[in-house]
Order: sequence, then C-alpha cells, then structure tokens
Amino acid sequence: MKKPIGVTVFGILVIIFAALGILGTLFSFLAFGLMANLPMFQQMPMQYNMAYMLFSLISSLIMGVLGLIAGIGILKLKNWARVLLIVFAIVMIVLGLVSLIYSGMMNIGIGIIFVIMGFIFSIVYYGLILWYFNKKKVKIVFK
Repeated sequence: MKKPIGVTVFGILVIIFAALGILGTLFSFLAFGLMANLPMFQQMPMQYNMAYMLFSLISSLIMGVLGLIAGIGILKLKNWARVLLIVFAIVMIVLGLVSLIYSGMMNIGIGIIFVIMGFIFSIVYYGLILWYFNKKKVKIVFK
C-alpha cells in the first residue's frame, strides 16, 4: 500500500519541530550556564531556581529526542513510531495544560497570552496527530 501524503507531511513536521526543540533546548542550556553564576539569578524565588530550570531543560531535551525518533520512524512506516507519536501527542497536550495552569498561578502578566497561544497550537497540532494516526486507513499502512 502506498504511503499517504499525510504520513509524510506529519513525519516531516514532527522532525522539524523536534529538531527546533532540541536546538532551542541546547541554546537554553548555554544561557542557563551563563546565567547560573549571576547574583540576581541566585536570588530568584524557588519556582525559577536552578533545579527547576535544569529539570525543565532535561525534560525538553528528552521530549525533543523522542519526537525526532518518532518522526523518523513515521517516515519509515514503523508501527512503534505511530504508537510513540500518539503517546507523545497526549503527553504534549497534558504538558501544555499543566504549563497553562502553572503560568496562570504565577501571575505572569501579559506573558500569559503567549502561553495560551502555545496551548491552542498544541491542542490543534497534537489533536490533528491523534485524529490522523488513529484513522483506519492510516493504521493499515503501519501494519
């Protein structure tokens, strides 16, 4: 059976977004290393301290690598990649919701608009992934 165009499109998108996420995380690690010794950074409240930021960066890097693996596997029509991508999409929607709730509790002002926009993007993008890769016609290609 021929590979549907949607599989190719989503596979490429997942790889692009994962690669951008990995690059962004690596740049954040660099910035984190430069900021860690600044006195004003060390005086920040707990929610912005080094342990939180380090956990966030490591989590982002892991998610980026998993996304990259899933995207490559999708292009190769591997069923494990389809399952991984579905789980990945669910996790990303949940993380987006947690981020939205956490940001609302932190009273970040106008920045909440960007968090809301990111959450809406996550719902649409990952919702489409969940819908598409659960379609019967698409599942058959991965069997």
